[in-house]
Amino acid sequence: MQDIVKGSINIDRPIRLLCCNIPTTACNLKCNYCYVDRKRFPNAPPTRMYEPELIARALTQERLGGKAYLQLCGYGETFMDPLIVEVSERLLRNGHYVALSTNGTVRKINDIFCAFPQELKERLHFFISIQWEELKRLNLLNQYAENVRNIKACDISMSVSVTLSDSLVPEIPSIKEYCLKEFGVLCHILECRDERRSDIPRMTELPIEEHQRLWGSFDSPTFEWQQVYWGQHRNEFCYMGESAMYLDFSSGNIWQACLGKKLCNIFDDLNEPIRFCALGRNCNVAHCYLGNILLGLGGVVPEIQYPSFASQRDRICPDGTTWFTPKVRDFFHQRVINNLPPYSESKKIYIDTVMAIVYGHKPRETVDKLRSLLSKALNKSGIKSCNIQGCTKPLGKWLYELLQGTEFDVRRLSERLLGADMTIITEYDDFPNIRNSLANKGVNNIVSILDIIV
Repeated sequence: MQDIVKGSINIDRPIRLLCCNIPTTACNLKCNYCYVDRKRFPNAPPTRMYEPELIARALTQERLGGKAYLQLCGYGETFMDPLIVEVSERLLRNGHYVALSTNGTVRKINDIFCAFPQELKERLHFFISIQWEELKRLNLLNQYAENVRNIKACDISMSVSVTLSDSLVPEIPSIKEYCLKEFGVLCHILECRDERRSDIPRMTELPIEEHQRLWGSFDSPTFEWQQVYWGQHRNEFCYMGESAMYLDFSSGNIWQACLGKKLCNIFDDLNEPIRFCALGRNCNVAHCYLGNILLGLGGVVPEIQYPSFASQRDRICPDGTTWFTPKVRDFFHQRVINNLPPYSESKKIYIDTVMAIVYGHKPRETVDKLRSLLSKALNKSGIKSCNIQGCTKPLGKWLYELLQGTEFDVRRLSERLLGADMTIITEYDDFPNIRNSLANKGVNNIVSILDIIV
């Protein structure tokens, strides 16, 4: 595998990884292997995202806890969303790092980004796919290569990759020849997945050994490391929802994980930090097929020493330059989880249990142990009585019944204890709105169920 040398230690520290959905379904290509279900997402004008000015106000460093890495990707071609340039610029001006997934063919938008000031471009990255069959069909191979070279010449960090398809196997020699001629190095290789099936298999009919031999010839660390962990369901404590998460720009909702639950909405209260929370051992996905970014950059499972995102996706060109610019390379050599305070063992046990209830799993710890943890935390805060909101739902019911077996005076919010020391909100995904409503009714010391144990 190719090794990329690390840069300066005087670098920005990534504090969050947000995989952001840009709500465009329109695309200027028709790839036969596209994993987007066109019956669900028709090739149509984009659903409008929130105004870029509001998105920027909602995603400040103050609210996120520091500089974040935001990967922006549409269901169609990202650059066909009319607001993509403005929202990217505003996020860059907030001091964040922004990556954009694109097929590299929309030259007009490429040129706009190339005209950005240097202080913005140095934190910008393009993930550029080679849609080989479509580029050939539309006679765009020469224009595509010129576009990619122009992006690199403009000092924008970028990487070029092919998403696999069995139909491309006969084209492997031609793809290699093209990349070496036009870019001086081979492109990276990404597995293509079938999300229609619960086990999310590779989209290939070839024997796995043959599949790996053919595409492994590109010497792409991205592909090679995908093979290491593909198909393995992770059972360690996962920090999805804390170090990495999904954000929908058409609703403002943050989703804890792929197939995960809503964690919060970035627009609910612009005056306070966004609340994050780890998933624990409750992942409902068959395997971490996006481990190259979630494990490599997010570090969502700290025990897995996945190679840095920089070492996976950069390339050294014959002239000694690299695809990544120095600032992006330094940023991508880190793991978000290393820049966040670790959860205490008590918090890990507690949050893992809370999320087990949320995701319909059986709690792993005994009732006695959980009561002991909660009692210790509440006593430390001087709490003797509390009201619990949301007792008609599974999480509220669980907490109410759990605290019933302790020394605390516990009431359902519907039968509110006046003067209670604390009111616990169990519908954490709507916490700011519920808290403000209760505060207007004179309720004091309102906390989220996620914040009881630290």
